[in-house]
Amino acid sequence: MTSEKKKATRKIPIALKLSLMVVSILVPLTAIQGWVIANQQSRLLEQEIRKFGEGTTQLLVRQVNEPLLSQDELTLGLIVQSAIKHKGIAGVEIRSRDGNKVSGSGAIPLGEQPQIGQPRAWLDDEQNPFLSYVAPAYSNNLKVGEVLVTFHTDTLYQVKREARRFIIYSTLFLLVAGIVISTLISTVVTTPIRRLINISQRIAAGDYQAQFSKKRNDELGILIGSLDVMTKKLLHKIHVEQTFSRYVSPKVAKEVLTNLAPQELGGKEVTSSVLFADIVGFTSISETMAAHEVSQLLNDYFTYIDQAAYQCDGHVDKYMGDCAMLLFGVPEAQTEHDTNAIYCALLIHRIVEYLNSERAAQGKATIVFKIGVNSGTMLAGNMGSRYRMEYTVLGDTVNTASRLTSSAGQGEVAITETLASQTQVAKQFVCEQGETITLKGKQNPVMLYRVQGGNEEIEERLERDIGIVISNVETNEISY
Repeated sequence: MTSEKKKATRKIPIALKLSLMVVSILVPLTAIQGWVIANQQSRLLEQEIRKFGEGTTQLLVRQVNEPLLSQDELTLGLIVQSAIKHKGIAGVEIRSRDGNKVSGSGAIPLGEQPQIGQPRAWLDDEQNPFLSYVAPAYSNNLKVGEVLVTFHTDTLYQVKREARRFIIYSTLFLLVAGIVISTLISTVVTTPIRRLINISQRIAAGDYQAQFSKKRNDELGILIGSLDVMTKKLLHKIHVEQTFSRYVSPKVAKEVLTNLAPQELGGKEVTSSVLFADIVGFTSISETMAAHEVSQLLNDYFTYIDQAAYQCDGHVDKYMGDCAMLLFGVPEAQTEHDTNAIYCALLIHRIVEYLNSERAAQGKATIVFKIGVNSGTMLAGNMGSRYRMEYTVLGDTVNTASRLTSSAGQGEVAITETLASQTQVAKQFVCEQGETITLKGKQNPVMLYRVQGGNEEIEERLERDIGIVISNVETNEISY
């Protein structure tokens, strides 16, 4: 199925649905009403026709009583001639008490004659429709004869047809008017709904500044007001998330905000890597600078370190004075967290070298970092108290990385022998064996290795990523 067909089957305007619903109700109701009215009018007209026929016949009966009793054929003939001049009367026949014709003129029923009180419809040879009535004539309670009157039914039923036609046309008019009115009403009702949809789509696209300009005093007005409140709360939520992401790692913020369950203390064991970047001789440097200058110095360098971590799929866990702690493979698991951490350490040193050359040319203070990296099992989760906690890592692996940083020289990256012997680490990086040292808090000595650089592919990647990180920071195109 093509996308056009999908759209055609998926979207049916509410106005059309509402119009069809109203029409589906209006059409049968109007048709039933028209049918009932037409039948009722038809019965009423038939009754009127019957009354007219019977009344006209009775009128003639009263006129012929005396002449019929006295056998006055001249008078009877005059009455007949006068009657048939009426537009609706087609024929009149006056009969004696024995049923013999005394006087008559015009159309007389063919074949079977109508009975008294039972009118008979019939057709002549030319198929003209007629209706005949018979009524007895009495004089002093003595039957003296009968009067038969024949009417042109086409004239009489013309009124019936016109009445039925009027009912049909009026019903059709009401039906069309109902359809037009229902369409207009549907349009009026759905116009604010379409505006509601447009604003909702803008909000769904991330435009949380979208607001409804017109307020309504009805149910839609309540919905619009609720949507405006929701939009303001969403805007506030986005602001909170953005602010929250500045105080903790965006990855940790996403993990915390995505998990709707209450945050509990504790954690779980994970296999990941940790990096400590410490400034060499920071105490002596800070003594010669004002507090705001020290703050600006740290902010400048840590901004680049933060972006370097992001470029290597890591994040800054925390800043501890002049030291930055970076994590790789937590909270999101990674298969190459160890090589990413070592690569990030080299990237930080290369970026710092670039910054130092730029700052030195401007007469600004420069600093050098020493870095320790370690990988292994550690505890990751919420640490602190029930009322204030932070997401971080703990364990011997983390402590070892911190001690390695203290043992590293300026501009160096110190790792353990275990990490240096990893297949991917040995394949991608040039590591030089150092001295065996005893780390504070550890009984067994540790063989220290220094990362001198990377293979050809790593060096090319470093040149590329240095430019990316510096460009992102200088153009303020920071993204997570």
